[in-house]
Amino acid sequence: MGPTTGRIQRNPLREAPTDRVNTKVIQPAPPPEPENPPRPAGHLSRASLA
Repeated sequence: MGPTTGRIQRNPLREAPTDRVNTKVIQPAPPPEPENPPRPAGHLSRASLA
């Protein structure tokens, strides 16, 4: 048995072919609008400045 028995042997990196490179950019979709948006509770005329 050799010294690498039971171990992972790593391969050298190879450059990807230029005609097969994926250049698409993924754009995330905006989040959906909430069904019940948050609103203030009670009358705002009685609210404090804090």
